[in-house]
Amino acid sequence: MNAVPALPVAPSVSDFRDRRQNYLLYVDKTAQIASFLTHDRALLFTRPRRFGKSLLLSTIEAMYGGDRELFGGDARRPELSVYRKGAWHWRSHPVLRLDMLTVRDRGYGIAPALSRLVARTATQLQMAGQYGYGPPDPVNSLADLIVALSQKSEAATGQSRVVILVDEYDAPILNHMHEPRAREVRQELADFYGVFKSLSSQIEVLVMTGVTRFVKTGLWSKLNQVRDQSENPRFHDLIGFTDHELDTLWAQVQDQISVPPPREGWPPLSREAWQEWYNGYRFSPRAPQPLYNPFAIMSSLADGEMGEY
Repeated sequence: MNAVPALPVAPSVSDFRDRRQNYLLYVDKTAQIASFLTHDRALLFTRPRRFGKSLLLSTIEAMYGGDRELFGGDARRPELSVYRKGAWHWRSHPVLRLDMLTVRDRGYGIAPALSRLVARTATQLQMAGQYGYGPPDPVNSLADLIVALSQKSEAATGQSRVVILVDEYDAPILNHMHEPRAREVRQELADFYGVFKSLSSQIEVLVMTGVTRFVKTGLWSKLNQVRDQSENPRFHDLIGFTDHELDTLWAQVQDQISVPPPREGWPPLSREAWQEWYNGYRFSPRAPQPLYNPFAIMSSLADGEMGEY
């Protein structure tokens, strides 16, 4: 029987609050995130799927949401570096997070799907009663939502500037790349994102993540204030694990792992096997070191073995 002790790993959990409140394993990137957020006001960061982009945005959401208690330590979880080093000015801002993976053309163009996304996000804010966003005011556009959130937050908390997080900004383009309406999809998306520039005075920071960098599609004519940090060696390890981080992680968990017989064609789980199979991502020619895929590492820990994750 492949009996593996239950490590608190949960590779599929990409919500920061969930990971911290339930004492799940978390590799601390908060000092790097704080440096990233103070680098500029409009930022793009691209990485492959299953690399931790959603967890990155969830952590940023908690940092701006004023959830300081999630970053402190106790007997079961370590204090995070952004808290310990005093590297972050804890100030609450209203946070608007948009998940673009849900936006698809159902035969009517993506404009209706974008409207549904805005309405759904407004409803979620209203139901949560966050930032004073309570009364069900009608929301007809992204601009309406940003302005309403800013005004209601200022009335409730005195803080009006909105933090905007866009998860998988390029998903609607990738979903329809080879279809006849691909050009129209890009234009509709460019118009949608263009609001971020026109309302920049009401935005504290804009962070967009995605898989690809569509720099020649016309999309960026509406987003030319956004700085692409995907190849900046300073933020190479913003997500993805370094050798030092994995040495620390392995030292903490190796005594809790019972390694079963390996899968056919795979070595037994070990720090050396991680090095051979999961190391090697380098996103900048000036990157100081290659990175490990975090989903592969966490899945390997959860299963107690090596595998094709």
